[in-house]
Amino acid sequence: MKTKFLVTLFLLSYGLSAFSTVFLANDERKVTTDNQGISGSITSLRTFKPKKNVAHNEDVNFKAALLAISKSTIITNSLGANTPFYNLNFSGNIDITPGGNKFWDLEANAQVIDKMNGAQKIDTQASMNFKDGTYSKTMTLSILGQEIAANEYFYLTGDQLYAKGMSIAAQTVSGSGITINVPEQEVLYSPSKLICNFPLTYDGSIHTAPQYSRTIKATVSGASSLGIPDGTPVSYVLSLNDTYKVLSWGGLRLIDNEKPVNALLVQSDSKTVGTILINGEKAPQQVLTSLKLTQDATSFVTTYSFRNMTYPDNIAEFGLNGTTVTYLNTIKTVK
Repeated sequence: MKTKFLVTLFLLSYGLSAFSTVFLANDERKVTTDNQGISGSITSLRTFKPKKNVAHNEDVNFKAALLAISKSTIITNSLGANTPFYNLNFSGNIDITPGGNKFWDLEANAQVIDKMNGAQKIDTQASMNFKDGTYSKTMTLSILGQEIAANEYFYLTGDQLYAKGMSIAAQTVSGSGITINVPEQEVLYSPSKLICNFPLTYDGSIHTAPQYSRTIKATVSGASSLGIPDGTPVSYVLSLNDTYKVLSWGGLRLIDNEKPVNALLVQSDSKTVGTILINGEKAPQQVLTSLKLTQDATSFVTTYSFRNMTYPDNIAEFGLNGTTVTYLNTIKTVK
């Protein structure tokens, strides 16, 4: 059965996805490429008229094949200094039911809203802990309703794809009458975040990743009325439990892509628990109440992504709220 929906997209998850932040009760994911709150800055604006009822001879001749993705089959030279990713408005049908030999058309009724950063080569001069990674993606982390930018770092090995951590530049954000000062830091996940094992193929199985956590550190000011002196250290610890499964396989056509490609549709589910610490101790309830936060807040996020061999990361990804798509982001063309 196909789910029909009308999509109004917004910039999110880095993204699934999405994911964490200081003083954030529910880890917000906004994907522009994520798992976990992935988002990049807008670098240009392009709009196209929706291409409704476009006839493609390639659809008739295309024969979908079941993929078995491994490290040796993934093309990594598609990575650039700034591989473009696109945020779309889309109206049409997307089949998310399990099975095989599907055909997903993301081109027929698509309208590009903006262009963002996708997976990119790692700047080895800018990172100490992650310079040996395969690629990185930009992401946004919500802090008291404000956003800070970060980069998440991915590693492609012989038997799995995983994220080792993130880097955050120094920045300051304000919300709820207080100021959060985030210093420059590199955050290592403990242990690394598993994205998928290889070979990745349609097998009907649910794969469980090891639980992992990450901690973002900052200082707070302007909260003396809550008994918190300026410069007090705070940290946000996020624990995550992730699972994934390949829902289906088939042919996928992206925007401005005449020829369909083979792809796998992957569903990722994440349970997150966020803990707020002040001076190394759990924040007092009166502080949480004043800031409208919840200690050990738990959230559940489901994201969907398309993968194949032409790109080391997702070639398209979207989220659902019931039957409504909350975002849809894709690579523009796959050769």
